Amino acid sequence: MRWPNALATSASTARSNGAPVVGIVVRFVRRYPVGGAMGFAIVLLIVAAIAAPVLSPYDPIRIKVLEARQGPSAQHFIGTDYMGRDLLSRIIYGARVSLFVSVTVVVMSTVLAMALGVASGYIGGRFDMITQRVMEVILAFPGLVLALALLTAMGAGVIPILIALTVVRIPATTRVTRSVAISVKEYPYVEAARAVGCSHIRIMLRHVAPQTVAPVLVLATASLGTVIIAEASLGFLGLGIPPPTPTWGNLLGGVVTATFKPLWWLVVFPGVAIVVTVLAFNLLGDNVRDAVDPRLRGTT
Repeated sequence: MRWPNALATSASTARSNGAPVVGIVVRFVRRYPVGGAMGFAIVLLIVAAIAAPVLSPYDPIRIKVLEARQGPSAQHFIGTDYMGRDLLSRIIYGARVSLFVSVTVVVMSTVLAMALGVASGYIGGRFDMITQRVMEVILAFPGLVLALALLTAMGAGVIPILIALTVVRIPATTRVTRSVAISVKEYPYVEAARAVGCSHIRIMLRHVAPQTVAPVLVLATASLGTVIIAEASLGFLGLGIPPPTPTWGNLLGGVVTATFKPLWWLVVFPGVAIVVTVLAFNLLGDNVRDAVDPRLRGTT
Protein backbone atom coordinates (compact mmCIF):
# COMPACT_ATOMS: atom_id res chain seq x y z
CA MET A 1 0.00 0.00 0.00
CA ARG A 2 1.58 3.26 -1.17
CA TRP A 3 -0.88 5.80 0.22
CA PRO A 4 1.14 6.68 3.35
CA ASN A 5 4.29 7.45 1.39
CA ALA A 6 2.35 9.47 -1.17
CA LEU A 7 0.66 11.58 1.47
CA ALA A 8 3.87 12.15 3.38
CA THR A 9 5.71 13.15 0.19
CA SER A 10 2.99 15.54 -0.94
CA ALA A 11 2.68 17.07 2.53
CA SER A 12 6.44 17.59 2.85
CA THR A 13 6.56 19.07 -0.66
CA ALA A 14 3.74 21.47 0.21
CA ARG A 15 5.53 22.56 3.38
CA SER A 16 8.85 23.01 1.63
CA ASN A 17 7.28 25.08 -1.12
CA GLY A 18 5.27 27.12 1.35
CA ALA A 19 2.03 26.19 -0.41
CA PRO A 20 -0.99 27.28 1.63
CA VAL A 21 -4.07 25.16 2.13
CA VAL A 22 -5.95 27.33 -0.38
CA GLY A 23 -3.42 26.45 -3.05
CA ILE A 24 -3.87 22.73 -2.35
CA VAL A 25 -7.65 23.11 -2.61
CA VAL A 26 -7.36 25.04 -5.88
CA ARG A 27 -5.14 22.35 -7.39
CA PHE A 28 -7.55 19.67 -6.25
CA VAL A 29 -10.51 21.49 -7.84
CA ARG A 30 -8.62 21.96 -11.12
CA ARG A 31 -7.60 18.33 -11.31
CA TYR A 32 -10.90 16.91 -10.03
CA PRO A 33 -13.70 19.33 -11.00
CA VAL A 34 -16.42 16.86 -10.02
CA GLY A 35 -14.95 16.47 -6.55
CA GLY A 36 -14.60 20.24 -6.28
CA ALA A 37 -18.25 20.73 -7.26
CA MET A 38 -19.37 18.12 -4.73
CA GLY A 39 -17.23 19.74 -2.05
CA PHE A 40 -18.81 23.11 -2.83
CA ALA A 41 -22.28 21.54 -2.61
CA ILE A 42 -21.42 20.05 0.78
CA VAL A 43 -20.17 23.43 2.02
CA LEU A 44 -23.44 25.02 0.89
CA LEU A 45 -25.38 22.31 2.71
CA ILE A 46 -23.39 22.88 5.90
CA VAL A 47 -23.93 26.64 5.67
CA ALA A 48 -27.65 26.10 5.11
CA ALA A 49 -27.84 23.81 8.14
CA ILE A 50 -25.99 26.30 10.36
CA ALA A 51 -28.11 29.21 9.10
CA ALA A 52 -31.37 27.25 9.35
CA PRO A 53 -33.10 29.84 11.61
CA VAL A 54 -32.39 32.51 8.97
CA LEU A 55 -33.11 30.48 5.83
CA SER A 56 -36.20 28.61 7.01
CA PRO A 57 -39.36 30.49 6.08
CA TYR A 58 -41.40 28.94 8.91
CA ASP A 59 -41.06 27.29 12.29
CA PRO A 60 -40.42 23.60 11.48
CA ILE A 61 -42.46 22.25 14.41
CA ARG A 62 -45.35 24.73 14.39
CA ILE A 63 -48.63 22.98 13.54
CA LYS A 64 -51.10 24.75 11.25
CA VAL A 65 -54.08 22.47 10.74
CA LEU A 66 -55.76 24.78 8.22
CA GLU A 67 -52.70 24.55 5.94
CA ALA A 68 -52.28 20.77 6.11
CA ARG A 69 -51.67 18.64 2.99
CA GLN A 70 -50.98 21.61 0.73
CA GLY A 71 -48.92 20.94 -2.38
CA PRO A 72 -46.04 23.11 -3.62
CA SER A 73 -47.12 26.72 -3.92
CA ALA A 74 -45.83 30.26 -3.67
CA GLN A 75 -46.53 30.24 0.07
CA HIS A 76 -45.01 26.83 0.74
CA PHE A 77 -42.42 26.10 -1.93
CA ILE A 78 -42.45 22.32 -1.54
CA GLY A 79 -45.72 21.91 0.33
CA THR A 80 -46.80 21.06 3.86
CA ASP A 81 -47.23 17.81 5.75
CA TYR A 82 -50.33 16.29 7.38
CA MET A 83 -50.09 18.72 10.30
CA GLY A 84 -49.56 21.84 8.20
CA ARG A 85 -45.84 22.16 8.93
CA ASP A 86 -43.73 23.65 6.16
CA LEU A 87 -41.76 20.86 4.49
CA LEU A 88 -38.88 23.06 3.29
CA SER A 89 -38.25 24.33 6.81
CA ARG A 90 -38.30 20.78 8.17
CA ILE A 91 -35.82 19.58 5.54
CA ILE A 92 -33.43 22.46 6.27
CA TYR A 93 -33.58 21.80 10.01
CA GLY A 94 -33.33 18.05 9.33
CA ALA A 95 -30.01 18.67 7.60
CA ARG A 96 -28.66 19.89 10.95
CA VAL A 97 -29.41 16.60 12.64
CA SER A 98 -28.25 14.39 9.77
CA LEU A 99 -24.96 16.23 9.30
CA PHE A 100 -24.31 16.41 13.05
CA VAL A 101 -24.90 12.68 13.49
CA SER A 102 -22.85 11.81 10.41
CA VAL A 103 -19.83 13.96 11.25
CA THR A 104 -19.86 13.02 14.95
CA VAL A 105 -20.11 9.30 14.26
CA VAL A 106 -17.33 9.40 11.66
CA VAL A 107 -15.01 11.41 13.94
CA MET A 108 -15.67 9.24 17.00
CA SER A 109 -15.38 5.93 15.16
CA THR A 110 -12.29 7.04 13.23
CA VAL A 111 -10.42 8.15 16.34
CA LEU A 112 -11.30 4.98 18.26
CA ALA A 113 -10.63 2.71 15.28
CA MET A 114 -7.28 4.33 14.51
CA ALA A 115 -6.14 3.90 18.12
CA LEU A 116 -7.31 0.30 18.22
CA GLY A 117 -6.01 -0.57 14.76
CA VAL A 118 -2.57 0.95 15.30
CA ALA A 119 -2.19 -0.76 18.68
CA SER A 120 -3.43 -4.07 17.30
CA GLY A 121 -1.15 -4.00 14.26
CA TYR A 122 1.93 -2.77 16.11
CA ILE A 123 1.68 -4.87 19.27
CA GLY A 124 0.43 -8.03 17.56
CA GLY A 125 0.37 -11.32 19.45
CA ARG A 126 -2.49 -12.18 21.77
CA PHE A 127 -3.75 -8.59 21.90
CA ASP A 128 -4.09 -8.53 18.12
CA MET A 129 -5.84 -11.89 18.08
CA ILE A 130 -8.40 -10.89 20.73
CA THR A 131 -9.21 -7.50 19.20
CA GLN A 132 -9.61 -8.93 15.71
CA ARG A 133 -11.92 -11.71 16.93
CA VAL A 134 -14.09 -9.05 18.59
CA MET A 135 -14.13 -7.06 15.33
CA GLU A 136 -15.11 -10.18 13.41
CA VAL A 137 -18.01 -10.82 15.78
CA ILE A 138 -19.29 -7.29 15.19
CA LEU A 139 -18.84 -7.63 11.43
CA ALA A 140 -20.81 -10.89 11.49
CA PHE A 141 -23.97 -8.86 12.08
CA PRO A 142 -25.46 -6.72 9.30
CA GLY A 143 -24.78 -3.12 10.25
CA LEU A 144 -28.39 -1.95 10.31
CA VAL A 145 -29.54 -5.02 12.26
CA LEU A 146 -26.84 -4.48 14.89
CA ALA A 147 -27.74 -0.79 15.16
CA LEU A 148 -31.41 -1.70 15.57
CA ALA A 149 -30.54 -4.18 18.31
CA LEU A 150 -28.43 -1.63 20.18
CA LEU A 151 -31.12 1.06 19.89
CA THR A 152 -33.76 -1.38 21.09
CA ALA A 153 -31.68 -1.93 24.22
CA MET A 154 -30.72 1.73 24.76
CA GLY A 155 -33.82 3.49 23.45
CA ALA A 156 -34.20 6.22 20.84
CA GLY A 157 -32.38 9.52 21.01
CA VAL A 158 -29.29 11.34 19.81
CA ILE A 159 -26.77 9.72 22.19
CA PRO A 160 -27.98 6.14 21.56
CA ILE A 161 -27.82 6.71 17.79
CA LEU A 162 -24.28 8.06 18.05
CA ILE A 163 -23.19 5.05 20.12
CA ALA A 164 -24.92 2.49 17.91
CA LEU A 165 -23.59 3.85 14.61
CA THR A 166 -20.10 4.32 16.06
CA VAL A 167 -19.97 0.69 17.18
CA VAL A 168 -21.15 -0.46 13.76
CA ARG A 169 -18.52 1.56 11.90
CA ILE A 170 -15.45 0.85 14.08
CA PRO A 171 -14.51 -2.64 12.73
CA ALA A 172 -14.02 -1.67 9.07
CA THR A 173 -11.75 1.27 9.91
CA THR A 174 -9.88 -0.79 12.48
CA ARG A 175 -9.02 -3.46 9.92
CA VAL A 176 -7.76 -0.87 7.41
CA THR A 177 -5.66 0.88 10.06
CA ARG A 178 -4.28 -2.42 11.33
CA SER A 179 -3.19 -3.51 7.85
CA VAL A 180 -1.25 -0.25 7.40
CA ALA A 181 0.29 -0.49 10.87
CA ILE A 182 1.50 -4.04 10.23
CA SER A 183 3.40 -2.94 7.13
CA VAL A 184 4.67 0.36 8.55
CA LYS A 185 6.15 -1.15 11.71
CA GLU A 186 8.67 -3.01 9.54
CA TYR A 187 9.96 0.15 7.85
CA PRO A 188 13.63 1.05 8.51
CA TYR A 189 12.83 4.34 10.25
CA VAL A 190 10.63 2.50 12.75
CA GLU A 191 13.44 0.03 13.39
CA ALA A 192 15.79 2.99 13.85
CA ALA A 193 13.41 4.55 16.37
CA ARG A 194 13.44 1.33 18.36
CA ALA A 195 17.23 1.19 18.15
CA VAL A 196 17.67 4.65 19.66
CA GLY A 197 15.40 3.73 22.58
CA CYS A 198 12.05 5.33 21.69
CA SER A 199 9.15 3.93 23.66
CA HIS A 200 6.46 1.91 21.93
CA ILE A 201 3.87 4.60 22.66
CA ARG A 202 6.03 7.27 21.04
CA ILE A 203 6.66 5.08 17.99
CA MET A 204 2.95 4.39 17.55
CA LEU A 205 2.00 8.05 17.95
CA ARG A 206 4.84 9.69 16.02
CA HIS A 207 5.79 7.15 13.36
CA VAL A 208 2.99 4.62 12.78
CA ALA A 209 -0.29 6.49 13.33
CA PRO A 210 0.48 9.39 10.91
CA GLN A 211 1.03 6.88 8.09
CA THR A 212 -2.54 5.62 8.46
CA VAL A 213 -4.09 9.04 7.85
CA ALA A 214 -4.36 8.78 4.05
CA PRO A 215 -6.44 5.58 3.77
CA VAL A 216 -8.48 6.47 6.85
CA LEU A 217 -9.21 9.93 5.42
CA VAL A 218 -10.54 8.38 2.23
CA LEU A 219 -12.61 5.86 4.17
CA ALA A 220 -14.00 8.55 6.49
CA THR A 221 -15.02 10.81 3.60
CA ALA A 222 -16.89 8.00 1.89
CA SER A 223 -18.44 6.88 5.18
CA LEU A 224 -20.18 10.23 5.76
CA GLY A 225 -22.79 9.35 3.15
CA THR A 226 -23.16 5.83 4.53
CA VAL A 227 -23.83 7.14 8.03
CA ILE A 228 -26.45 9.57 6.69
CA ILE A 229 -28.26 6.64 5.04
CA ALA A 230 -28.01 4.60 8.26
CA GLU A 231 -29.41 7.46 10.37
CA ALA A 232 -32.21 8.02 7.85
CA SER A 233 -32.99 4.29 7.84
CA LEU A 234 -33.23 4.19 11.63
CA GLY A 235 -35.46 7.27 11.58
CA PHE A 236 -37.62 5.69 8.90
CA LEU A 237 -38.06 2.60 11.08
CA GLY A 238 -39.03 4.74 14.07
CA LEU A 239 -35.88 4.15 16.13
CA GLY A 240 -34.11 7.39 15.27
CA ILE A 241 -34.40 10.76 16.92
CA PRO A 242 -38.00 11.02 18.10
CA PRO A 243 -40.42 13.74 16.91
CA PRO A 244 -41.02 16.63 16.88
CA THR A 245 -37.32 17.11 16.00
CA PRO A 246 -37.21 16.94 12.20
CA THR A 247 -34.75 14.54 10.57
CA TRP A 248 -34.68 13.29 7.00
CA GLY A 249 -35.40 9.77 8.20
CA ASN A 250 -38.45 10.51 10.32
CA LEU A 251 -39.80 12.84 7.62
CA LEU A 252 -40.08 9.78 5.38
CA GLY A 253 -41.05 7.35 8.13
CA GLY A 254 -43.82 9.54 9.50
CA VAL A 255 -45.36 9.87 6.05
CA VAL A 256 -45.40 6.13 5.44
CA THR A 257 -46.96 5.35 8.83
CA ALA A 258 -49.61 8.05 8.35
CA THR A 259 -51.11 6.64 5.17
CA PHE A 260 -50.67 3.77 2.75
CA LYS A 261 -50.32 6.11 -0.24
CA PRO A 262 -48.57 9.29 0.93
CA LEU A 263 -48.63 12.59 -0.89
CA TRP A 264 -45.85 12.67 -3.49
CA TRP A 265 -44.10 15.82 -2.28
CA LEU A 266 -43.74 14.40 1.23
CA VAL A 267 -41.70 11.52 -0.19
CA VAL A 268 -39.86 13.04 -3.15
CA PHE A 269 -38.24 16.09 -1.57
CA PRO A 270 -36.82 14.43 1.60
CA GLY A 271 -35.64 11.56 -0.60
CA VAL A 272 -33.94 13.97 -3.00
CA ALA A 273 -32.16 15.67 -0.08
CA ILE A 274 -30.79 12.32 1.09
CA VAL A 275 -29.78 11.18 -2.41
CA VAL A 276 -28.01 14.44 -3.32
CA THR A 277 -26.11 14.61 -0.01
CA VAL A 278 -24.99 10.99 -0.11
CA LEU A 279 -23.99 11.28 -3.77
CA ALA A 280 -21.94 14.41 -3.01
CA PHE A 281 -20.07 12.71 -0.17
CA ASN A 282 -19.43 9.56 -2.23
CA LEU A 283 -18.11 11.44 -5.27
CA LEU A 284 -15.93 13.64 -3.06
CA GLY A 285 -14.59 10.54 -1.34
CA ASP A 286 -13.75 8.92 -4.70
CA ASN A 287 -11.83 12.00 -5.83
CA VAL A 288 -9.98 12.26 -2.52
CA ARG A 289 -8.96 8.64 -2.94
CA ASP A 290 -7.68 9.38 -6.45
CA ALA A 291 -5.76 12.39 -5.17
CA VAL A 292 -3.91 10.55 -2.40
CA ASP A 293 -3.31 7.26 -4.23
CA PRO A 294 -0.36 7.58 -6.64
CA ARG A 295 -1.53 4.51 -8.56
CA LEU A 296 -4.67 6.38 -9.65
CA ARG A 297 -3.27 9.86 -10.33
CA GLY A 298 -2.53 9.18 -13.98
CA THR A 299 -5.90 7.60 -14.72
CA THR A 300 -7.99 10.78 -14.62
